[in-house]
Amino acid sequence: MADPTHYSLTKWLDDVPGIQTGTPFDQIRMNNIEQGILANNIHNAFLNQHANYASLEVENNRPLRIPVTLAGANVPLSVNIPILRNHINYSVAVEISTVTGTDAGDVVITNKQANGFTIAHTGAATAVTVICIVSGGMI
Repeated sequence: MADPTHYSLTKWLDDVPGIQTGTPFDQIRMNNIEQGILANNIHNAFLNQHANYASLEVENNRPLRIPVTLAGANVPLSVNIPILRNHINYSVAVEISTVTGTDAGDVVITNKQANGFTIAHTGAATAVTVICIVSGGMI
């Protein structure tokens, strides 16, 4: 079988008697056309696969918003990350939504793992609802 990754452009000429001889219509030239079509299909399949991978990579790197309600001060809560990280070099930003009681104090993130982390608040509030925004951690 011929190499499907090599295509040679054929300059086709009409047969004009007495002026020029037309390009022969033969097996070699037709197989060359088939090789070009196959190479183009392989190339398109590669580009589609690459585009799908790039899309998945973008989707996996999009910041995740995880709502969490924390109990009293310094009561740690384990939070699962729905999309497993490839490493623990991700960041967790916190937006405080509601505070029940006086104040939330600081919100502390500890024990980062690829599949989650621990969160707690240091204030006097009896409940603190936050949105954890997880970014990065994907290759």
